[in-house]
Formats: sequence, C-alpha cells, structure tokens
Amino acid sequence: MRRYVNYLPLSIYFDLSVQTKRLKVIFSVLAAPSRLEILKILSAKGGMTYTELKEAAGFMPKRESGKFAYHLKKLVQQNLIIQNRQERKYTPSPLGRLVLTLSKQIEEQTVLSSGRLFVRETSQRMEEFDPSKIVQSLVKEANMPLETAQNVATEAESRIYKFQLNYLTSPLIREVVNSILLEQGLEQYWRRLSRLGMPVYDLEVLLEESSKSGYGLEEAVYGSANRIFSDYLMRSPIPSEIVDSHLNGDIHLPRPETWMLKPDIVIVNIDRLRDFPAANGITDDSGGLLKLIYELSREVSCEIYIKGGEKIMEAMGGTFFKVVHELLPNHRRAPVVTIEATNVRQEIVSDYEKYNLSVRKPRVILSTNYSSLPSGWNANYLIHMDKKTLMGSNWNGDMGLEIQMIASSINLPRLAYESQGEESYFRIKSLLLKDMLKDTMAQKTKFIVSMINEGQLPYLRSLIMRHPSEYITTLLNLTGLKESMIIINVDKENVVKEELDFISMIADKISPYVSLIKDDGDRRLAMLDQERHGKKISSTEIYSQGFIIENKNEEMLGEIRELNKVLKGGISVTENLNEDYIQVDGITHLAKRKEIVCSVCGWANPVTLERCKHCNAPLRKM
Repeated sequence: MRRYVNYLPLSIYFDLSVQTKRLKVIFSVLAAPSRLEILKILSAKGGMTYTELKEAAGFMPKRESGKFAYHLKKLVQQNLIIQNRQERKYTPSPLGRLVLTLSKQIEEQTVLSSGRLFVRETSQRMEEFDPSKIVQSLVKEANMPLETAQNVATEAESRIYKFQLNYLTSPLIREVVNSILLEQGLEQYWRRLSRLGMPVYDLEVLLEESSKSGYGLEEAVYGSANRIFSDYLMRSPIPSEIVDSHLNGDIHLPRPETWMLKPDIVIVNIDRLRDFPAANGITDDSGGLLKLIYELSREVSCEIYIKGGEKIMEAMGGTFFKVVHELLPNHRRAPVVTIEATNVRQEIVSDYEKYNLSVRKPRVILSTNYSSLPSGWNANYLIHMDKKTLMGSNWNGDMGLEIQMIASSINLPRLAYESQGEESYFRIKSLLLKDMLKDTMAQKTKFIVSMINEGQLPYLRSLIMRHPSEYITTLLNLTGLKESMIIINVDKENVVKEELDFISMIADKISPYVSLIKDDGDRRLAMLDQERHGKKISSTEIYSQGFIIENKNEEMLGEIRELNKVLKGGISVTENLNEDYIQVDGITHLAKRKEIVCSVCGWANPVTLERCKHCNAPLRKM
C-alpha cells in the first residue's frame, strides 16, 4: 500500500525558521523591563529626543547613560523604535505598537486568570480590587464618618464577590455603593458620591440633532455640558427643600445648567464705565468693545446689554452686527447682545436690517427709537427701550456695570389650582413659600459672588471695583399670573386690581424686586402641572410670562401700564405685529414682526417677504 506524504517546499520551511528566530529575538529584547518601559513611554507621548526619552525613562544623567544607550540600541536594531534623523526624535514603529498591544493583552489576561478581582480604571490601568479605597472615597468625597464608611465598604465587597465577574470597573463599583447608600437611607451621601453624566444613547442623539440644527459640534459640546451642570445643581449643597420644590414644579430655577455659575444679565453703560481701570479702550476703539462683548458672552447666560457705542458702530459701518454675531458662542443657549444706540443715522438701522435678514436667528438686537426706522422695514427684531433689557428687567442708568439674576420663578397656577379657587388661600399658600424663596435668592447671590471672587468669572472680576454684591440685583419672577387670576375666578373688571395687590404683597413680604419677565420655565411648569393633575390648567401649552400684544389692544396696554408701576424687577412686553408699531408710554417692548417659517430650510422670515431670505423658496402665507 502506497503512502502519500505532503511535503512543504523548502523555501517555506526556511521562512518559518526565520520568523521563529525573529520572534525569539523580539521577545528577548522585551524581556528587559526597561526596554518595555521605553516603548510604553514613546507610545504614550509620541516623538521624543534622546535626552527627553532618557529623563522620562528615569535613567540617571551621567551614571546610567551607557545603560540607556544600550537598551535604546537594542530596540532600534529590532525595528521596534525608529529615529527621524531630521527632527532627531524617536517614535515607536508599527511593529513596536503591535508588540506593545499584544503585551498589554497578555498582561491583562494574566491578571484575569489569577482568580483575583481586578478593576479597569478610567485611567486605562488594571489594579487589584481594594475595598479600603471605597472607604477612602466615602470619607473624602462624601465626608462620611469613618465607621459608617467601613460598614458600607464591607457590604459592597460582599455583593461584588457574588457577581462572579472577570473584572470590575470604577463606575460599576460606584453604582453598587450608591445602591447601598439609598437602601440604608443615606441619601445625603449618595448626592455627593453619585456620578454626573449622560447615557451614550442621549449623547448620540445630541450629536445627530446638532448636525441638523445648523449650530454644529459646538451645540453638542455645550448641550452635554449643560446636562452635566444641570445634574450637578440638583446634587449641589443648596438646601434640599429648594431642589425638591424645583423638581416638583412649585418653583423653577431658571437655566439650571448655569444657575449657580453665571449671572443671567449684565448691563454695561459705556459712558459710565469710562473710569473703570479695566475698561480702558472700550470707549476708544472697536477692538475694546468687541473684546468686552466676547469676554462677557462666556460669562453671562442670557443677555449682555450695552448702552452707548454709537461712534464705534458708525466707524465699523455695515460689518458691526455680523462681527458681533460671529463673536458669540455658537450654540442654542448662547446669550444675546442688545445694543442701545438711541441717536443713530438711518444707515445704521439699514445695516441692522441687512444683518437681520442674513442670519437664521439674530443674536444681536438693536435698541433705537421708532423714528429711526426706514420705510418698508423688513427685519424681525427691534427693541425700543426705557431703561429695560431685552428680557424686560429694569436697569439703573446711573451705574456703569450692573449684574442681574433671576433666582426663581413661582408657579402661580399651581398655587391657585391647589387653593381650590379660594383667593385668600391662594395668598396664604404664596406666603408659605416666603422663607424658601428668600433662601433661594440668598443662595444664588452667594454662588455668583463666590464665582466672581474666586476668579471663575475673570472678566467680570476685572470690571468690579467694590464688593460684587454692590453690583448685583436678584429678581423673583412670577409665572402664570394671568392663569392664576382665572383659576381663582377673579372678575374681569377686578383683574388688574387683584394683580396689583398680589404683586405688592409679594414685594412687601418676600422681595422688592418682583418681575414678570420671560425665562425658560413657562413650558416646563405647564407640562409638570398637566402631568400632576391629569389635565391642562392653562388653555395653552405654556404659562404666561410678561405680555404678547397682537396689534393694538388698549385694554391690555392699560394693564401693562399699571403693572409697570409696581414691578420693580421689570416686565417684558412683546409686540407681534403686522404693519404698525405700537408705542406704550414708559414701557420697554420688543417689536417682533409676525413670521413665516420656511417649510424647506426652517428659517424665520418677516411676513412681508415673498421668498425665504435663506434658500429663496416660496413662502406659504396663511
């Protein structure tokens, strides 16, 4: 019987022999810990000179120079490290990176197969599980008593070993510890120890939405940061009563992502700011004013209001508004800049109109008098001021710098609904919030003063000459005043009187700076009440904050005039107009033409246009 044997060509045997020898040499080279460490350093830090690499690897400058040269030569000979002779720097070769990756996998598998528990650290290291580190974390991060921390760590260790996992991660250990804290009623420590962040899916959705919004990646970056800081506010050391009231919807903490970090509004009166040491140059040239706007746009959450600057605007001509627009952060929650320039040439107003029509949403608002308007005005936004900001808050014309903050908004429809229509009970429930609301205002003031003093808001700090509290006004906002009057069945003839009496009571008992201005709580509070009571308290999806005038409504104008006399914090009035502008004596109001949103690209267009200002698509008019 003939037997057949498969023979490999002699050349293949030769290749296998060479490869085997090559592997043996490579592993022998890496057997020295110093050489493996050199390869790891280069992989982590990139190109390094001979001297830099020797110092990073820990070799003594003189005594161990020969030793280092020997190890480096071995790595270069085996093509694990290559040298760029022009830059005189060493970098790991592709083969060196591959060998390093394999060595890491071998190390990891070795520790996993040892039968002990290991932790994959966020710093991309593997360390053996040590329960004492749980104790250290609880004491250091949560300020927990040592004995309590030891008991929690013992319970966590017991549960972790029952999982029978190959390895642990830091987030997993933290989750186990946090569940124990909640089970044992130690919520005050859980609030300090729980991790801030967002699910992977939510981040992916945010990235997708940012690409469609027109803002791009910056929107996703700011959006994810906002989520983290909003979560941080809910777990910060402010009294739990305030946090619970916000989450329940009794009150609203405006812009929770920046509530404890930034002021809402900063007013700069350029003429009054002339004597501030850090303000040199602001009134002299465009560079100084643009720097002020750029810096403040990173330290203010809602609005930067600037009085003056007419000369600089005229000097820059038609580029001023677009340049300021481009200076602002490119995300949905960026602050707007309102420029008050009462006496300006009509060319400036025309330049503003051109800017307004060239962007999706204006972030620079011009404040001027109506007499400056050119004929056939097409822009959507213009504001006529009487010492009020775009948001409607009052400001003091005698100060060079003012800092304003909305501490909280009171959910008045909730109070009215739970008062079962009884006006006296509605007032009592409002006053029961007195201590908490005062505490809310004090807390926000404390946080912002601290941020300024500690240099977290460096530009604001450079403008301040006295204690920050001397520049700060903290507002208490009212949400849903009109809805609350309806719920408690106030007669139509007595609505204004009841509103005035209620505002006067809040101003007298809680804070003089009561406002009726727009913040971001109108929709949230309405939604929470709908979920809580199973039906809409309001006829709309949002609660009223300030007033929206549709053309000329004399009855509403009279109500606005009366309320403006008692609202020391301010009142916002928006005009939604077709043709004629309405002037309300002594009231600041935003004049916003009725818009048509393009069905193709989503841009908001003035009602007077026939085609979209962005994509030129025909506009469908209702």
